[in-house]
Amino acid sequence: MISKKLIITLFFSLPIFWLLFYVTPKYLLPAQCFLDNYIYIDNLILHHFYHYDKFSTFTFDDSANILFNTIVSFVSTTLKINTNNAIILVNCIAHVFSFYTMVGIVKSRFSNVNFFIMLSLLLGVQIWAALLGSDVLFIGFLYLLVIRAFWNKRYTFLLIASSVLIAINILNFFYVLPLIISSYVDVNELKQREKKRFYLFRITKTVIYLIIPVIIFYSYRLIYFGKVLPYQFNAESLSKILIFDKSALYFGLHYLRYFILPILIGVLFYFIKQRKKITSKHYAIFIGYVLIPIFVNALHPQIENVAYKNYYIIYLGLIVLTFIFIRDFRSLSQKISFGIFILFYALPQMKNYTISSLQQYHNNLYRVANNIKFLNYGKIIAYDDNFLSYTSNWQTIFANNRHTPRKQRINYTESKLLELNADIVLYHDTNINSIWYDSYEIFLLPENIRQYIKEQKPENAVDYLFYFWREKYDKSNFKYIPILVKKKSMHYTSIKEILIKHGAKQKD
Repeated sequence: MISKKLIITLFFSLPIFWLLFYVTPKYLLPAQCFLDNYIYIDNLILHHFYHYDKFSTFTFDDSANILFNTIVSFVSTTLKINTNNAIILVNCIAHVFSFYTMVGIVKSRFSNVNFFIMLSLLLGVQIWAALLGSDVLFIGFLYLLVIRAFWNKRYTFLLIASSVLIAINILNFFYVLPLIISSYVDVNELKQREKKRFYLFRITKTVIYLIIPVIIFYSYRLIYFGKVLPYQFNAESLSKILIFDKSALYFGLHYLRYFILPILIGVLFYFIKQRKKITSKHYAIFIGYVLIPIFVNALHPQIENVAYKNYYIIYLGLIVLTFIFIRDFRSLSQKISFGIFILFYALPQMKNYTISSLQQYHNNLYRVANNIKFLNYGKIIAYDDNFLSYTSNWQTIFANNRHTPRKQRINYTESKLLELNADIVLYHDTNINSIWYDSYEIFLLPENIRQYIKEQKPENAVDYLFYFWREKYDKSNFKYIPILVKKKSMHYTSIKEILIKHGAKQKD
């Protein structure tokens, strides 16, 4: 017999599932900032090894998304669907189970509470909806799974879910540790003669279900990749404030102020107001899911933190505490802070993400790349992941040593890059060094086709809705991509024709 909780989950989740799986892909492209996930997945499917560079058989990993990428590649291969649909399917399933898990944590019989849970999760995942290719939903589901196991006193399952999270990212150890420690408070409910046995069982389970699996996984990484942790690309910090990275500290403060301030104030206020009634379990969630992530994220550069992805755990922690306080204490202050958060923070942010993300469909470099991919045997110099590297079979050299093992990294100067004789250089700045002018033709490519083509108003109602929101985006925000084309390249004429066809202008 189907449980009432599952019926509620499907009732609220299936429309969102349909929206994200069926409608959204028609109006969005893979996010350029998550193209490395697509490349890892495709290489795993086609070449059966985990590496960014398809021209090399050297196993290499500089992504923290190995579990997500492996699952997506399995789904894609098993169901015979493309990478984009596999990513959407995995994330949509994670979204449905996130709601199911949240309902299991809160356990409220009121439909309006379940609706607000769904709304809060939807607002939280608009990051993913805007950025196809992110694993934020998948990781978020695992975070909620840990909280549910912890809250319902299922210690074994808490350890299993925690071991998976730690395998994904070693920093997750610090986030789940307060929950594991707090689980030992259960000993207070036992008689004195049972306490020794309790500790023995808990320690044994910790070794079997947490320590041993984590050691096995990271030993496997050491054997397979030759390194325990991923080669994550992080630029050196320019300055620090005490022990904190200056840019990361400001990044975190911006997120707290402009994204979650009301709900954070509400939760903090309730901890102060009801400090005698609040249990260690509440404190464990707040410390592990809010305080520690804020602290850890401020210690290192947040270059890879696209759309505040690393702060999603903080959002989930505050949402869970808010609904638990509303359920347990009928807190009016929590309802007010949550209402302010929804009306003045979450909804405007979701609107802004929706409008800006709809511009991805008109990404001009994506269209250029789909023409250039038919030209063989080329070389690209780039600074970030890009559609040219993803769609073509050209060799990509990253001038900032991205996706490059530490031992193979080279200190590229402008003159060294020039000597590589690349067919195309995706330059990082519109102020181009004069050293390139003799050998390369410089083009300024509009980043969006709306900069040179007026979009026709569609007749279909759904298409018009997305068109309406796209039109609200300020076109002055669009920039130009500097592309350098080698004059003596065998593909010079073809590349030039493709760029001009897509609105590029030669720079004098």
